[in-house]
Amino acid sequence: MKKTLNLLLILFILLGLYFLFKKGQKDGQAGSIKLEDREFVVKDRSDINVITIKPKGYPLNHLSKSGDKWIYNNKYEADMSIVRNMLNVLTKMRINYIPPQNTLPKIYNGFKEVGIDINVYDKAGNVLSSFILGGNTVKEDATYCMRQGYKQPYAMCMPTTVGGLRAYFNQTAEQLRSKIVFDLEDKKVESVELLYNKDRKNSFSVSQKGGEFVLDAPNYLKNRDKQPNPKMMSAYLKDFDRVGAEAIKTGMPSVDSLRQYTPFANMTINVKNAAPLKLVFYPNQDVLNPKHSTVKAEDVFKEDRHFVFDDTNGEVYIVQQRLLNDIFRTPDYFYR
Repeated sequence: MKKTLNLLLILFILLGLYFLFKKGQKDGQAGSIKLEDREFVVKDRSDINVITIKPKGYPLNHLSKSGDKWIYNNKYEADMSIVRNMLNVLTKMRINYIPPQNTLPKIYNGFKEVGIDINVYDKAGNVLSSFILGGNTVKEDATYCMRQGYKQPYAMCMPTTVGGLRAYFNQTAEQLRSKIVFDLEDKKVESVELLYNKDRKNSFSVSQKGGEFVLDAPNYLKNRDKQPNPKMMSAYLKDFDRVGAEAIKTGMPSVDSLRQYTPFANMTINVKNAAPLKLVFYPNQDVLNPKHSTVKAEDVFKEDRHFVFDDTNGEVYIVQQRLLNDIFRTPDYFYR
């Protein structure tokens, strides 16, 4: 009797395992859920050398690694904060959930209407990841993604971040480009020439040669009997470490038309083993209000922004005044 019960128990266990196997097999066939479906997350970010992003109806955006920098469309330096965010998503995104079968038609339609094709390559041109980024979930806590050539979408998210993934890749050309006006932290500034076009008496140049600093201010009349402070000149030449723009305005006809007016200031930064950086400044208020004119050097601190023309690299930026406070000096500053 006991032996019969044991045999029946084994039979029921085997039947249970059989039904579970068949159910899993059926579910797998219905949803086409395979391990390779979800293999679009890159394991090692150091392998990533090229990222292409193609939104529906928009041109292809191309990002490529060049040393410690990334280049946008083989021409412009890319915004590193945006690239770092992309790299984080490509290597750290995780499955939030697998969408139910009844939601798939809507998800597929989202891929067609707002899909963003993303391809990732290594240095040798091998494909590391190729997938399409669709719409966000209803709760905006994940984004539908599907590997190219496969049919199973997944709701993907970042483990420690709230929200979908589209914002990381849905960037305009202006947003993808670097907005660094200058970054001379690791370079040696040899001299700076600052010309205030409407306030010539406060124009000057500061240079260093062989450890000695020289102030040249031919129209400056004060403190002629004193020597400028070398520490102040040294500090000034170190104030050109990094300034970023608020926006890029290169190529806009309305901005280019400013060149017909006298700028507030012209600046030339001479750097060792590099071309001189030539910058031209037009205060924002001078542009918006025809009756407003920034004349004196000290008036610049009343401004909020500037149109800055980089004549060396052919770019035009909008830069906040607060970031330029340390470079708009007058000769008085060097006698402290």
